[in-house]
Amino acid sequence: MKKGFKSLLFILFFTILLTGCSMKSDIGLEITKDKKVISTAIIAYDDEMIDALISMDAEDYESEKEYTDEERWAFIDEQLKEDSEKEDVKYEKYEENGYKGYKVSSEEIDLDKISAASASEKYDIYGEEEVEESILFIKDGNTYKSNMEAKVEEDEDLESLEEYSDQMSSLEMNFTITLPVKPLSNNADSVSSDGKTLTWDLSTFENKTIDFEFELEEEKEETEEESEKSEKNMPLIIGLIVIIVIVLIILASILLKKNKKPSEPLNQ
Repeated sequence: MKKGFKSLLFILFFTILLTGCSMKSDIGLEITKDKKVISTAIIAYDDEMIDALISMDAEDYESEKEYTDEERWAFIDEQLKEDSEKEDVKYEKYEENGYKGYKVSSEEIDLDKISAASASEKYDIYGEEEVEESILFIKDGNTYKSNMEAKVEEDEDLESLEEYSDQMSSLEMNFTITLPVKPLSNNADSVSSDGKTLTWDLSTFENKTIDFEFELEEEKEETEEESEKSEKNMPLIIGLIVIIVIVLIILASILLKKNKKPSEPLNQ
């Protein structure tokens, strides 16, 4: 687990425990049909949590001071100032169900770039290895099997956190995978109604292996023979279209002439 993340976790945990505030943290990967991977992270707090964090940083500390939404967003923006200069990362404000925070999204990564036939160790989603430099999937043909885990280091402080985990209903920590197809197998804690979004609950502070397997359809490449055949057939197809258009124009012209009946002479 990253040192910074771990320190932040302790601060947030005890703030929640003492004040009854709420926060959510979602780490996710979205995989598309064309084998692109987008990694995202959402971190957001309720207003009470933001107010408590602002007060902790303030020189004139007031534990129950309420701030305006403008001040809350200013605090959130300040947290992003250093990282938001990265060119390959997109930052968006996040506001949903009473939470304020931000969503961080990476640029698209090729699925096969982070896949291999084997790996010596699993990728730790809390680790310091960058996604694009790691093996997240074991690939066998068009089948991909997860090579990820959420690893919590053995630590006395973490053991103390686990003792209070029952009181942490206001802490949401999830890892989510969104697939373009239903997985062949998975060990997710919850699955969406369409079967394509898998979620693991990380708020229990336990080691978890992220297991799922899925298969993508093989991309059909046009052979040289098929390409030549298409080129040969193209003039024929265009010719047929032209003939059909001409026939339709002639038919329309005939129908219009029939509908224009000459006026009958008046009886004298």
